[in-house]
Amino acid sequence: MRGKPRTIEEAVREVLSWKWAQDASNIALVRGMAEEDLIGLHFSLGMAIRSELGLWDETSPLREACGASDADGTSSVILRAVWSHLVATATPEEMAEAARATRARKEEQERVDRERWEKAYEGVTERRCPQCGVLCPEYRKTCRCCGFAIGREEEPR
Repeated sequence: MRGKPRTIEEAVREVLSWKWAQDASNIALVRGMAEEDLIGLHFSLGMAIRSELGLWDETSPLREACGASDADGTSSVILRAVWSHLVATATPEEMAEAARATRARKEEQERVDRERWEKAYEGVTERRCPQCGVLCPEYRKTCRCCGFAIGREEEPR
């Protein structure tokens, strides 16, 4: 593409021409995300969109085309358009693979989070979250791993 994209459609084509999109597992992960989870791409793909498409330029025609007043808002509109395109053009088999990839990524992230909180609170507490079983110090109202409202243990007066 010559120059920067000026429309949302051009931006979607540009983003999908980048190297990340040549990896089917990346496409499956984005395609399998729920729309409300796209914010999780803000500091990765979103940042690349902001930088590569020149969205920091306040006079960017793409900002106006997206109806956004800043680079963050514009990249959010473009990310949503990329996601919508990937979902709309997917076969049922691709959507099934996307769901599997997203589930696997979520399970891996949960495992990593569990290990991180276990290590962080090892030797600090014996109390465990009844929901997920991860160590949870007495001063916490909620589990850092799963968010369960465990309650804070009051110290005797």
